[in-house]
Amino acid sequence: MASLRKLVNARIRDDAWLDRAAVGAFGVSSAAGRQTTAQPRAAAGWSVGRRRKRRGVAALWLILTLPVLLLLLAVVIEIGNIWLARVELENALESAALAAVKEWGDAGGGGDTETARLVGVEYGGANTVTGSPVGIGTNWNAGNTPNENADCAGNLIFGAVVTDVIPWVFDAGEPAGGGQDPAVRAQATAPVNSVCCRLFGTVLPVFQVSACATAKYDCATKRTELIRVRQENFICP
Repeated sequence: MASLRKLVNARIRDDAWLDRAAVGAFGVSSAAGRQTTAQPRAAAGWSVGRRRKRRGVAALWLILTLPVLLLLLAVVIEIGNIWLARVELENALESAALAAVKEWGDAGGGGDTETARLVGVEYGGANTVTGSPVGIGTNWNAGNTPNENADCAGNLIFGAVVTDVIPWVFDAGEPAGGGQDPAVRAQATAPVNSVCCRLFGTVLPVFQVSACATAKYDCATKRTELIRVRQENFICP
C-alpha cells in the first residue's frame, strides 16, 4: 500500500508540474487543452448535421420537380409520335398518288378513272399510320365530267398539270391529254393515338394529322414523278 500511495503522489506531482509548464509556455492549462480538443468534435458533429439537412432539401426539390419533368417527357414523346404519324401518312398518300396516276396514264388518261382510283386506294391502304391501316376512298362520281371527281375534299382528285415548269398548277377541271399531263392529288386526315395513353392500356385518338401528295404522269416519257403544288395553285371547280 505504501508503494502504491507513493506512485499516486508522484503522478499528481507530475500533472501539477505539466500544468505549470503549460501555463508558463503557452498561457493555457491542461484542462483548457482538453476543452480545445472537444471543440473539433462539436464542429464535426455540426457539419454532419448540415450535410443531412442538405440531403433533405435535395430530396424535397426532387419530389417537387419530378412531376414537371415527367410532363415535359410526355410532351416530347407525343410531339415525336405526331411527327412520325405525319411522315407515315405522307408516304401512304405518295404511294396512292403514284399508283393511281400510273394506272390512269398508261390507260391513256381518258375520262374513265374508276380503275385507277381503285388501284390508288389499294396502294394507300397497304401503308399504316402508327400501326393503323390508312383508309382512303375513291372519291368517284361517274357522272361528273371531265375527271369523275365526286368532291374537291375527297381523298383522290384527278386532274391535269396545266404548266410545263415550276411552279406547277394542278387543275381538277381540266381533262388530261392534248399536251396536258395527267395528275392525281391524294389528301387525307388520319387520327393519331396517344403514346402516353397506350402506356396505361387505353387507346385514344386524341390527335389528328393531315397531309397531301401530288403525282403527275409524263406522257412523253411515260414516267411518273411527285411534284409539289402550292395551295394557291390547286384549282378544283
